[in-house]
Amino acid sequence: MHDVYTLPDLHPAQEDVARSEARFRVLSCGRRFGKTLACAVIACRESGNGGRTWWIAPTVRQADEGWRCIKELARQLPNVQIREADKSIIFPSGGSIEFRTAEEPNRLRGSGLNLAVFDEAAYMDPEAWSVIRPALADKRGRAIFASTPNGRNWFCDVFRLGDDPLEPDWQSWSFASGTNPFIDPAELAEIRRTLPERVWLQEYEGRFLEGEGLVFRAVTRASTGKIEEPNPRMSYHAFVDLSGTGQDFTALAVFRMDRGKLVQVYADRWGGLSFEITIARIAAAAKRYRGSWALDTTGDKFDDPWIERLQDQGVRARGLRFNSQNKAAMVLAFGAALENNELTLLSPESCDAARVQLAELLSYSASRSPISGTIRYNAPPGQHDDSVVAAFTAAWMAKDEMSPEEYRYICGLFETTM
Repeated sequence: MHDVYTLPDLHPAQEDVARSEARFRVLSCGRRFGKTLACAVIACRESGNGGRTWWIAPTVRQADEGWRCIKELARQLPNVQIREADKSIIFPSGGSIEFRTAEEPNRLRGSGLNLAVFDEAAYMDPEAWSVIRPALADKRGRAIFASTPNGRNWFCDVFRLGDDPLEPDWQSWSFASGTNPFIDPAELAEIRRTLPERVWLQEYEGRFLEGEGLVFRAVTRASTGKIEEPNPRMSYHAFVDLSGTGQDFTALAVFRMDRGKLVQVYADRWGGLSFEITIARIAAAAKRYRGSWALDTTGDKFDDPWIERLQDQGVRARGLRFNSQNKAAMVLAFGAALENNELTLLSPESCDAARVQLAELLSYSASRSPISGTIRYNAPPGQHDDSVVAAFTAAWMAKDEMSPEEYRYICGLFETTM
């Protein structure tokens, strides 16, 4: 006999999702709607009755958010085991909730799932669903896809299945942030006043917008290039965004100009490597693609040792420090090049770094500071933008067709280190 659990009450919209009998539920919602709590309660109900649940998020950091939520629920339930080491919850019924990430979808292979929860589905590789789908077959397991939208990508496709009368196993909901009765309407009004309309519609209204991403459009159209072997007659321009913490990545992008058009010829991305190995990896790429190389030296931790060590290995490199002005100028220039079809990026099939780059470009966002009114460009919370920064900075470096006045203006925004 299973223990009886008392779980938190859900607000009406959340409960509507929780009570649905649809096998595949798709929840598109604005921020602070309460999707994580709704999915956590659904997962606890399933696993409390003996089901095996996987909670899947795009990154470790985002999986940790779901873990903290469910762990708080589990602490209030009788005879439930909380295993910190492998981030799992074990119920007396034999049911369980296990946490996974979609960073490497092939590692999600398995079988025998009763429920799969895809948290922030719009920001993960669609291959994650392709890998998980067979794991639901033997038990006729169910799935929940919950996310704020991210343009019209694969999450939009599965959302449409829930609106299709010919797909009875699917059901979809769309809820704005204001559907949550516990959010102060005045707070939402203030948020709306300080955000670009496009950001508000997607992030708080939960709408699937035409075009791609929040900042850059025509990204997929531009991502058709292939990695090129170095040509000694070409001059290349490259930028390296250095890892700042153990959870960040180092990314580099290399561009050249071709009759006034920017062309990406190489990209790389890695994490968890030592200073010495990182230096060697950058130097190897710089010696292949000779030209103008720069590193992000924003912050004291990225000071002179990086430049000095690369110069010791025969690489001429300089340091560039970002501020709100120069970053905004490069983002806008990169976006204009995409819109005007003046930029070719590597296709996601060309290498893993290009695949990550495409995902980061599509999710790159903008927000307005309520104090200064300044537009800030960053990755969404819990995600990375190292490949984006490497790409738009290298592209700016390569754009030698700009007017002398524009060039002097952009350069004047930089603090440089040699």
